[in-house]
Amino acid sequence: MARFSEEELDDIRRNIDIVTLIESYGTKLKERPTPNEYIGCCPLHEDTTPSLFVNRAKGQWQCKGCGKQGDCFDWVMAAEKVSFRHAVELLKAKAVGVLAGNGTKAAFARRLDNPIASTAEDQEQLFQVAEYYHSRLKENPDAIAYLQSRGLDNAEAIAKFKIGFCDRTLGLRIPSNQIKAGKEQRTRLTTLGVIKESTGHEALRGCITFPVLLSENKVGEMYGRRIMRGTPKTNATGTCPVRMLAYGTPKRSKRPKKSSYASRLSTH
Repeated sequence: MARFSEEELDDIRRNIDIVTLIESYGTKLKERPTPNEYIGCCPLHEDTTPSLFVNRAKGQWQCKGCGKQGDCFDWVMAAEKVSFRHAVELLKAKAVGVLAGNGTKAAFARRLDNPIASTAEDQEQLFQVAEYYHSRLKENPDAIAYLQSRGLDNAEAIAKFKIGFCDRTLGLRIPSNQIKAGKEQRTRLTTLGVIKESTGHEALRGCITFPVLLSENKVGEMYGRRIMRGTPKTNATGTCPVRMLAYGTPKRSKRPKKSSYASRLSTH
């Protein structure tokens, strides 16, 4: 899953003006006599008497009406009805502001760019998935450290073979299955094996990903090696099991020897 360091989270907090963030959701905050203190009606519920208190210096807010409170992440989670991980991604992309109207839950209206084109053919979609996972690799120090431990520290090779990491953020960018376009795209990605039918989660979550490139924009299969806290998961014997999945094929391919694919790449 996506992990965020405290340093990264603190950096986001420092760069977010909590007053500006809250006002972007349609309410007007009035400055109080006490420095950095603001008050206004809370847009998270029906509020005719101002009950929302905000401290700009501390980056904190509290609503006496609905009882919710917290920092910028808590605000986005409450306003957008999303998970903490999704709230972080929205703030990083500056894709926040204004509650969804007409009774539509905000979470249904994805604000992050969707990297998968619904009109692309199967192998092209798999390539787009591989490209997205490749772009997420640099965001995960644990995944990079694992590759380095296996001798895969050649940036050119990593870029050439589109090695990536599945941090469970692709699903945040695909439209919700509560709307037609999202349901159709998720159904197709499930058929391709990108999403697990039983859970709706990405099949290779927590894995270093190794796509099998067919051409400059097509992928036939994708393999994954699951890691944990920067090291491979180990079984009772201390060996490293490899979870291998084949996307876009009717049957799971034969599991290769544990060192075959990653080890071959490390020689480039």
